[in-house]
Amino acid sequence: MKYGKKMSKLEKREFNRAKIESSLRGKGLHIFRNRTNGELFLRKMSADGKKSVQPGQTWTGDDFFMKMVTEEHTALLVETIRTEDEETPMETTEKLILDQPDSVTPHGKVEQVMVSPTAVKLNEEPQAEEGNKVADILLVDDSLEGVEIFMD
Repeated sequence: MKYGKKMSKLEKREFNRAKIESSLRGKGLHIFRNRTNGELFLRKMSADGKKSVQPGQTWTGDDFFMKMVTEEHTALLVETIRTEDEETPMETTEKLILDQPDSVTPHGKVEQVMVSPTAVKLNEEPQAEEGNKVADILLVDDSLEGVEIFMD
C-alpha cells in the first residue's frame, strides 16, 4: 500500500528545501540573552548576524528562538521589540485582480482593480437617466469569426 505520491529526485529536493525554509521562518522581533555558562551556537543566523553567542551576551531574533527559552532553558527573553501583529502590511494600493472574468460594457472592456480608499476615480461613467438605462452586453471574443478555411 502506498502512502503518498512517488516523487522524483528534483521534486523531493524541492519539497525538503521548502520544508526546511518553513521550519526556520519566524515572526516578530525579540532580544534574547545566553543564560548558559558556555558559548551558545544558534541553529540559524540571528537578525543581527550572529551565529554563536558568548555567555551573558544578547542577540536579536524572531519567534524561532522562543523554543530555546521555553523548552531548552538556554536563553532568556530580554525584550520584545515587535510582535507578529505589528508586522508591516503588504502594500495594497492598486492591484489587478486576475481571477475575475472580463466584463465588457458599451464603453469598452473593464478591468477588475482593487482601489485604495484614498484613490481618485479618473474615468467615471455618467449616471444613466431612469428612462435611458444602458444594459451591459456580453461579447464573445472569437478570433476565428468570419474566417473560412478552404481545403483542396
